[in-house]
This record gives sequence, C-alpha cells and structure tokens, in this order.
Amino acid sequence: MVNATISAVIAVKDEEIIIERCLKHIQWVDEIIIIDNGSSDRTVSICKKYTKNVFSIKGNILIPELQQKGIEKATKEWVIILDADVLVTSNAAGEIREQIQKKNYDGFYLIHKNYFLGSPLRSHFSSHKILKLFRRKAAFFEGKTAHEAVTFLGNRVGTIKNYLIHDTHPNIKIFLRKINKYSSQDAYKLSQGDKAGIMCTQIKHISWINFIFTPLLYFINFFLRRRAFLDGVRGFIQSVIFSLYVFLERAKLYEININKEQNTQLKHRKL
Repeated sequence: MVNATISAVIAVKDEEIIIERCLKHIQWVDEIIIIDNGSSDRTVSICKKYTKNVFSIKGNILIPELQQKGIEKATKEWVIILDADVLVTSNAAGEIREQIQKKNYDGFYLIHKNYFLGSPLRSHFSSHKILKLFRRKAAFFEGKTAHEAVTFLGNRVGTIKNYLIHDTHPNIKIFLRKINKYSSQDAYKLSQGDKAGIMCTQIKHISWINFIFTPLLYFINFFLRRRAFLDGVRGFIQSVIFSLYVFLERAKLYEININKEQNTQLKHRKL
C-alpha cells in the first residue's frame, strides 16, 4: 500500500520573529509550500532553510488568495493549511499522519488552542476548530474575504482530536500590525459593496453610529458575552484591540470614500 503524502501550505509576510518555530514543527510533512507576500525582513531567507518551494506574490492580496495559490503549487495528496503563528504539536502530527492513511475522510477539522501574550486563553476563544486539513482536490479558497473558510467539495469530514497551538498574538506589536493589515483589506472589500470584515457585514453608509456605537458594542460583546473577562487584564486588552479593529475598518472605509469623492471632483473640474 502506498502511503498518503501531505503538503503544508503557509502564507507569510514579515514573519521573521515566528516563522522558524512553525517550520521546525512540520519537518514530518512531505512538502512545504511558502507563499510570501512581499516580506521586507528575513522571512524568505529563513523559509529557504527549510524548503526550496518559496514563491513570491506581491500586492495587496488577501491571505485566502495566497493560500489558494499555495494549494495550486502543492503536489501531494493531502494539504494542511497553516498560519505562521501555529505550532503543530507532536501528538497532533502523529494523529494526522495516522488519519490520512485511512480512506474514511476527505477532510479534517483542526483544533487550535489559542494563546495571547504567551498564555492560553480561558474565554470563549480558548480554542476553535477549522477545516484546514483536506485532500488537495477536495477544497479551495474563493478569496473573497480576509477571514473566509475553505469551500469543501469532499464528503465525510473528521476531527483531529489533538490540538495545535495557535500563538496568535505573542506581543502587542504583532497584534497591532495584523489588525492594521487586515482592516485595510477589509475596508477595500467593504468599499466594493461586499460583505467583509471581522463582523462579516455590508456597510452602505458611514455614520457616527458606525464610529462610536459599533466598536463599543463589539467590545461589550467580546468582553462580557464571549467571556474575555475570564482572562483578566489580557482579556481586557484583547477586547479593546479587537474593538479598535472594528473602528479602523470603518475609518479606512470612510477614507476610501472621501478619496473617491475627491477624485470625482477633480475629474469634473478638468472637464
């Protein structure tokens, strides 16, 4: 019997602080595919120590679009989609290798145990599971939003019971860098009339409500209903920064709309 093979796909940009940890934990896969979105630090040189399959795609491109490019570059039967801040534990690696040898499933949910500022979270976001392990031809990303899940074409889906470590925001600097990047991408999608953003909604009109009450309500929902208060000060910091994310999406959308209006006025003046 021929053993099933697996490719790891990672989309990166300026991840020199965390990418090597991720790569060290996936030396068991058959192929590593790196899609770099124009890093200006040592990310690419670090990645090349672990794989020759490093591809560069520049421009303001959503992560799911980059991940889809990685799937298209992959050559193995199975694909595992990883973020640079995810560590595959030895127990999870062993279970994954065992499960993909079976013919029972076309995909698996991966449980991510979330860490913030170096410690595991206890709130509603202490863990989450997401379909990121699948047969290469059984799923794809449409690339419509920054936070989308794969479109799955397969049949049965299982769950890998051993968790992965998602060290999502090891420090405030990285956290703020991420929300700055993602909020810009979300604002652009919102300006096109798409559903987008951390709340996956459309915004047809920007008002004071969008700037004041929506971020405030998001903070209250995150801190109280989603129980971020269980993580104390860390939970409070996380709630504030995520509500800032909501604010930035709307502020950047407002900026895009203002620029459009100014460009339209300039065109009319020239005419």
